[in-house]
Amino acid sequence: MVTFYKIRSKAIYLLIFQYCVIETVTCLLKGEIEHGDSLGNKGVIIDLQCQWMTAGSGIIHQEMPVESERLLGCQLWVNLAFSELQNKTFIKHNKPQEF
Repeated sequence: MVTFYKIRSKAIYLLIFQYCVIETVTCLLKGEIEHGDSLGNKGVIIDLQCQWMTAGSGIIHQEMPVESERLLGCQLWVNLAFSELQNKTFIKHNKPQEF
């Protein structure tokens, strides 16, 4: 599944998800999204950055777009095989030069 962000307003959205046996890749072209999770990870995704999250055995993750004139990006959701349930959950931030 692919979710596209294209928001032209100053509205603020709080997205909270419980993930298990899934990977998400969030790529942001414009704007900022703050995030945090149940493992204590925190950070901000900014222009031209990506975040890769693997939720093996489970994680609660929240995303909060920072108020701005424009938010543009996408998020790819990939279902993993059930055998991946025992894999460790992790999050990795990538800068443009790392792709």
